[in-house]
This record gives sequence, structure tokens and C-alpha cells, in this order.
Amino acid sequence: MTDALVFAKIPYSVDYHVPRGRRLRGNRVWEDIPLILRAPTDAEAPVAYRIAQTGPKDDALAAFEIRSFDRQLWWPVLDNRNRRRASKDFLDGLAAGDCYPLEVIQLGNVPLQSSSKPTFDEWLARTSVREVVQTSRDTQVAWAQRGASETMICEDVVYVAAGEPMYFGLSSEHAGDCVFSLSVGATPWAAFLGFTNRIPGLHRDERRSALFDANVFDVLTMDKDIARLEGDGFSVRFDSKVEIVGNSTGAGNALHMCANAALLRLLMEKPIAAAFRERIPDGVRPRVATDLIALDVCQEVLRDIVELYPPSDLGCIFRDDILCAQSVLRRFTPSLAQEDEEALASLSR
Repeated sequence: MTDALVFAKIPYSVDYHVPRGRRLRGNRVWEDIPLILRAPTDAEAPVAYRIAQTGPKDDALAAFEIRSFDRQLWWPVLDNRNRRRASKDFLDGLAAGDCYPLEVIQLGNVPLQSSSKPTFDEWLARTSVREVVQTSRDTQVAWAQRGASETMICEDVVYVAAGEPMYFGLSSEHAGDCVFSLSVGATPWAAFLGFTNRIPGLHRDERRSALFDANVFDVLTMDKDIARLEGDGFSVRFDSKVEIVGNSTGAGNALHMCANAALLRLLMEKPIAAAFRERIPDGVRPRVATDLIALDVCQEVLRDIVELYPPSDLGCIFRDDILCAQSVLRRFTPSLAQEDEEALASLSR
């Protein structure tokens, strides 16, 4: 069985006028709607990755599994105590219109608590209404259906689609040593599931911080990246590790994401934007989550920016941004000639 028909009680807003009233008023009503969730068997959704916690974090799940189904990867949903969300409680809460299950399917404008959940007809029967101007019903239903399509029940656990696992690096200093801590997490823009749910691994704000500094790495290239980091003087520590299971490839686009993030970061600086914005096809995109700038364009423009603004120039007011770009360019080294790599390294001296 790969699909399950369930019912969810969802809220939507109603904007209306009362008799002889000019001010637009609003109210919230509820409706039971059918939704289709993915519900494969254990065999249909095999484990693709196992993640083990190896570091000292107290707020991390010790181990969890990422499943593969219908050409997507599915991560378990946790509560605030790092317990897996059980499917029965989730489905019961969905039918009751509780907050946390509706947030799992990424529905917006959900109240934390609601003592009364009238339907539209019940609200209309007890309210004096001259005209219903508009409702958000169709929008809420569409969002609920979309969120349901990205939600899965398997082996009594709730999962959501969240992409390839990646390593996210956060640097710090400890006892005089530069420590680079690596933790597994989903893509930086994985869905926000409200304040009472999350997916395991590094928290979203930490993932975004790592991406801002271009410190996101694919599972398959980690050995090469560790060697580079240690060559830069870091002591590398794993707070969690990925085990590839079965036919999973471990392939991702971390380098592309980092190159895109580093370029967007530099283009926030007015002199760089003035000189290089036209080099970006279709202009600069405001978000890194979708439509990444082509990798070859990122590499070419980043190289030209670094050459124009070498970080060794103490007058460079955006030196950290340039160093970030240089770090990304060094990860392209398999395609660089030796003299090019040495030239890049010399720019930071």
C-alpha cells in the first residue's frame, strides 16, 4: 500500500461585512477535508541512510534512519523532546485540527489552541452577515494537499521529504585550537515544521549559518574536504556521521550550493554588484533555495571577483566575504591546474 486516505480539520479565514457596517471583519472557521498521505511498507521504503550521533550534543537523537521512496528521501519528524512522531497520534491530531499535525503538513495560520472550531455553516448561522467578501479556503486546501504529498507514514513513524543528508561545518576555538565541527543535516531550506516539530540533525538556523560561510559538504567528498580542512590548520570533529545503506549514492550538490551562496553574499556589496551583476544570467535571485546560478557561472565570476579584490589587501572592507569565496574556489581543485591552485592560495597571504 503506497497511499492512505485521511481526514484533516483545517482552519481558514473569512472576511465579511455586517449589516450597515463598512469595516471589513474577519473570522476563522474550520472544515474537514480528505488528504492523501504516502503510506508505503517497510519494503517499499527501504532505509537509504543511517545517521549516528557521535558528538556531545544533548539535544540530538542518538540515531535515526532516512528512507527512500518514490525517488525521494524521507526524514523522521521529531517532537521537542526528540521523540519520533508516532503515526496514530499524528493522524488523530490531524482529524481533530490540532496544531502540531497541521504544522507537519506545513499549513499556515494555525492557532496553537482553539476551544471552538465551528464550520462555515455553523459560524454563518450565528453571525449577522451582509456579505462574505473573501475566504482563504482554496489556498488552505491547496497548501494542505501539497504538504500531505510531502508527508509519509511508514512503520508507525511520520516522515517528511527533506533531501540528501549533508555535512554542515561550524568552526570555533577551543583551548587555542581551531575546531571544525561537522554535523549531519538536511538541506538548509528544508521545510519549517513549526515550533513543536523538527527533523533530526543540525537545526535549521545552524544549517543556514553553515551555508552562509560555504561550509556544506557532500557525503561522498568528505575525505577530500577533511584533508583540505586539516591542511588549513583545523582540528576536524564529527558530531554525527552518515552510513550509506543499500544502493544510495550519497551524491549531493553541496559545492554548487556553497558557490551560489558565496556569490550571492558578495553581490550584496555595492561595488561588486555594480561590476558583476550583469554577468549573472536572468539577474540575481533573491533566494538560495531554488534556481541556483549555474555552477560554471559561479566559479568563473567568483574567480574574477577574488582576483579583483584579493583578501591580502587590508583595505578590502569585505575581506571575510572574499575569503569565503576563495575557500569555495579551492574545492574546485580537481579541475584546476597546479599553478592556479597555488595562485589562489597565495592571495590570502
